[in-house]
Order: sequence, then C-alpha cells, then structure tokens
Amino acid sequence: MSALREAGIKTVDFVAHSMGGTTITYYLESQPDETKVPKVEKFVSIGTPFAWAGTAAASENNVLEQNKVDLPTNLSVYGIIGNVGDESDGTVPYADAHFAKRLFANYQEAIITGDKAAHSKLRNNDKVDEIILRFLTN
Repeated sequence: MSALREAGIKTVDFVAHSMGGTTITYYLESQPDETKVPKVEKFVSIGTPFAWAGTAAASENNVLEQNKVDLPTNLSVYGIIGNVGDESDGTVPYADAHFAKRLFANYQEAIITGDKAAHSKLRNNDKVDEIILRFLTN
C-alpha cells in the first residue's frame, strides 16, 4: 500500500472474498496513516464471515467487533451474501456475513440466491459482478 501511495495513488477500493474480507477489515481497523498509504473509499465483501468467532452470538470474542471504533466512518461497504437455501452460502452462515452491519457505519448488502449462490461460486457470478460494478462506479 505504501508503494501505491509513493506512486501517487491517493485512493483505492477493495473487493474481497471470504476471509479476504476479514483481513481487509482487520487492516482498516489498524487505521493506516493516509499520508503514507491510499485512503480506502469503498469495500465490497463477498461471502465474508465477519463474526470471526464462529457464530454471530459469540461477539464478545470477536476481534473485529472489539476494534470497530477504529474503522473509518466515511467508508462505504457493500456485503454480498449467498444463500443456497439453508441461510448460508454452504460455507458461511448468513448471520456471520450479516454481522458486518454491526461493524460498519455505512453498510448495505445483497443476498444472492440460486445456482451460483454457493460460497465458491459467488466469485464467478454475473449478478455479483453487476452489483460490484454498480457500487464501485456510483
């Protein structure tokens, strides 16, 4: 990120799948100095288990929730959640992905159903691509 800033890039957007979204959230909570790294303006999470502790009910053990006060309040976040018919994408329960609503001040989400709503298929889903494009270009 510092190399991007040194190259003159002042803002970035992140799109992350699964634990990549958790990793990005952890990074955002570290409050990097925006004079040394680009400012993150938008973040799309796809099938991310934000509850981290294994269940949304276990939030007292959730590292991300413990540090949510350090998240940028002006960040726009869009969560994309799969539902294969059992309130999960086959890997991440809806409650764990929806937990992002407790972390981010400016959060919206879409629930994807159907043939390509499974965790590993969300990355290759045309509807997901459309949502990401619309969010990042608006």
